Amino acid sequence: MLMNVALVKALRCRPFAILWASQTVSQVGNYFTEIAFAWLIVKMTGSPLAMGAALLFSRVPVLMLLLFGGVVVDRLRRAHVMLVADVVQGSAVLLLAWAALSDDLAVWHIFAVKVLFGLAYAFYLPAYRALVPEITPKELLPSANSITTIARQVASIIGPPLAGWVVAAGGTAAALGIDGLSYFFCAALLLFLLQMRTLPPSPTTNKPASLWRDAIEGLRFVVTLPWLSLTIAVASLANMFIAPVNVLLPFLVESQLHLGADGLGVFWGMFAAGSISAATVSGSMGEQRRRGMRLYLASIFSGLLVILLSLTSTPISAFTIMLMLGFSTTVTSLILSNILQSLVPQEKMGRVMSVVAFGEMSLSPIGIWLAAWYAEQVGVPMTFVIGGAGVVIMSALALFSPHIRRLD
Repeated sequence: MLMNVALVKALRCRPFAILWASQTVSQVGNYFTEIAFAWLIVKMTGSPLAMGAALLFSRVPVLMLLLFGGVVVDRLRRAHVMLVADVVQGSAVLLLAWAALSDDLAVWHIFAVKVLFGLAYAFYLPAYRALVPEITPKELLPSANSITTIARQVASIIGPPLAGWVVAAGGTAAALGIDGLSYFFCAALLLFLLQMRTLPPSPTTNKPASLWRDAIEGLRFVVTLPWLSLTIAVASLANMFIAPVNVLLPFLVESQLHLGADGLGVFWGMFAAGSISAATVSGSMGEQRRRGMRLYLASIFSGLLVILLSLTSTPISAFTIMLMLGFSTTVTSLILSNILQSLVPQEKMGRVMSVVAFGEMSLSPIGIWLAAWYAEQVGVPMTFVIGGAGVVIMSALALFSPHIRRLD
């Protein structure tokens, strides 16, 4: 009982509770558009290449504008940036729903909305990550990060099947319409948040006239913190090495474990369950010590689990490994979030969060391509071994840095 109270205590902070509600609705709503888009592309083109192009159209704009988005976030009120992004995305999805309802929808419409989503997300992501520590008392941040993770994982469990049922029963226009309205609901919550007297005012510090100089200032700050620049580099490489889990897991499930699509669903369900467990434990523990060591030891454990996943031949052991992998990767993410929120100044938070997010995403497209190429050359299990070993080696090398070992 005490654990449960400690876990949700961040919801006592009213501004965070409103933001958390907005994010939870948004997470579920996003699956309606994702499922609708996927179904539309399959029905309209039947082409895996078109599906890959849709993913590319959403990823590239984020990488192109993410650093610039962090600069804008540090100049404006973070909730305002998120509000505008929600209104823009909601309007686009509702227009797409109308086109689908009128049988006037073309594939390029989907690609255009994907690009728009990517542009909006480049500003939304650093704004959200910077807003959480801005409106939440420091002692409540572990709880805030944990229940945010739990909500995200619960959304990943209930969102896709619910969206699939809506598409099957009411068509893609209904699913798009629901997601479009959810954006405006989230915008209404943000508007309410902006009216609260406890919300920090707009930034009043003098900013450089040039956005470019502002961006350089943020990058220089990251470089002045060796633990942070090293962690961003390791996270970027680790996400590249971990790509086989995202790309090749269906092939491993089918060829090595001899399971079908239902088995694949159980795999991701076990990962989500592990993530929820980690968030529950972390949110109940409060502030921790020796966070640098904990961060990289958890990352090493994740790499070892990826290797073990390639060696197992029984579903039960594989499900257990996925459960532990969800736990360890979430622990890594939560520790990093807590470190950043406690050590980065608020006036630089947007830019730092954008640099971190850029580092996390920048090499993932290369990792996806390498995973597919390695699988063709050496097979799926060996590709998992290579990926897991890469994570272990990079994380172990980082532990040799005194900046990481001294990070408390």
